[in-house]
Amino acid sequence: MRGASILIWSVVLAACTTVVPTPVYQPGTTQELTGAIVVEPFTYSPREDVAQDEIYYTMAGTWKLQQPVGAYVTQAVRHELRQAGISLAEGKCRIGGDVKSIRLEIGSAAYAAEIAYSVSSPGGRFERLVASRVGNIRLYDTGDAAAFLNQTISQNIDELLRDESFRATLRDECAA
Repeated sequence: MRGASILIWSVVLAACTTVVPTPVYQPGTTQELTGAIVVEPFTYSPREDVAQDEIYYTMAGTWKLQQPVGAYVTQAVRHELRQAGISLAEGKCRIGGDVKSIRLEIGSAAYAAEIAYSVSSPGGRFERLVASRVGNIRLYDTGDAAAFLNQTISQNIDELLRDESFRATLRDECAA
């Protein structure tokens, strides 16, 4: 009987959208970098049944943020770069990307984020892809969803900031 009850509640909750306050982003990087880079808006390409301001939640449908996910990640990238010491003033380099997925997976009790980053610098008449990094971070969610969302995105960006190709691009092509 208990198993049937859990199954029924799972089906009921699966169709739900829960609104969660968009957390104030708190950068977490300890990286120290130099360079100048302009942050361009990130896009969000979730699965078809997830809106631009929603995060897929395997047990309860979706979590609706108070702003688009792409805008939230764009601000997060700005905060992390600034904390690392990178100038966000006009420069010859640009960073942008696409949030492929952010989801809370109940089966594995984890948040997962997949963000494709691209850094470009002008190369004459074309823009060249200088560095691209896809982070796939999974954290165990045992508490507040908003705090884990922040931590998941922060660790994803920090993985990019630790990437040697990204660091070389900053050093060699994005000097302030």
